[in-house]
Amino acid sequence: MREIKKKISIKIFKPSYINKTNYLKWLGDKIVTKYLYRDDLDKTIKKKEILKYVTNLYRSKNDFFYLIYVNSNAIGTVKIGHIDWKAKTADIGIMIGEKNYWNKGYATKVIKLIITVSKKKINLRKLVAGTPGLNHGMIKAFKKNGFKIEGKRIKQLCIAKKYVDHILLGKFLKK
Repeated sequence: MREIKKKISIKIFKPSYINKTNYLKWLGDKIVTKYLYRDDLDKTIKKKEILKYVTNLYRSKNDFFYLIYVNSNAIGTVKIGHIDWKAKTADIGIMIGEKNYWNKGYATKVIKLIITVSKKKINLRKLVAGTPGLNHGMIKAFKKNGFKIEGKRIKQLCIAKKYVDHILLGKFLKK
């Protein structure tokens, strides 16, 4: 039996995709959002607020928000955000919303794809990211893509009523 090749791709997240994907379901899942560290997700998700958030990202000149696809299945989102056009830097954030795609290397592949887009299409010089120290899988995915730990903010974040370190990572795309 031949294994089906899984093609990973990204597509700009248009506001209309909220109704065509599981995005709201992902945001409402406490396990999926555990390490995102977004206070607005601690309360009941309001579709109107999420639509406004996605619309603002879609219109933004300093953010690129994408859906992550494996073949034709949307499995999560990735954002290149807070672009500083003068310094040619940005931060990235990833959410793999479909849990059956966790721990299979998709975050690593998406980071690699985002590095290529950031370097070749957006002409960025450096990417940065941050994640709770408990998020070992994400730290590993960034390191596999050449990100280095640039700092650690000791007991900076509060997750599940415990203070945890905030790991800061960075990668130079161009010297």
